[in-house]
Amino acid sequence: MPMKKPKKQVTNTEFDAARRQHLTLITNVARQYSNILSPDALAAAGDMALWRCLQSYNPMYGQKVSSSLYRFIHWECLRAIQEHKGDNIHQLSGDVEGDEESVSIQMILDDYLSLLTQRERRIVEAKFLENRTLAEIASQEGYSKQGIKDIVDRSIGVMSEAALAA
Repeated sequence: MPMKKPKKQVTNTEFDAARRQHLTLITNVARQYSNILSPDALAAAGDMALWRCLQSYNPMYGQKVSSSLYRFIHWECLRAIQEHKGDNIHQLSGDVEGDEESVSIQMILDDYLSLLTQRERRIVEAKFLENRTLAEIASQEGYSKQGIKDIVDRSIGVMSEAALAA
């Protein structure tokens, strides 16, 4: 099992500045779920996504905050949909971020991974559960970073459509 990275401490000032900078992205991505979630739930999902993104962001990998944030928003909206549906999502101690107070992304993935091909499933798990970079996954899978990004984006789309249809 890969070691979990320690979380970066994010101050309220940093969070507020990042929120102002990325507010348009947060609202545009979260708006895709407006037919299912209330505006309050969308705002909460956007804030949680930003917080988690800032905690895990590492500029050493060369990825922009907005690229990571885009995916975090989708995952938080999926999590909120699961809660909204009233599914029995219980807490796991080994979730992606190691945060025992949050609902595990693994539980959400379990519901939707069956929709993906084996290759897509392997790549999504490496990206979100093992927190590996696109470059690391591309090297292992024999694809370019852009190819891996495209597969991840398509997979998120498949799972999002399934969540919206549910």
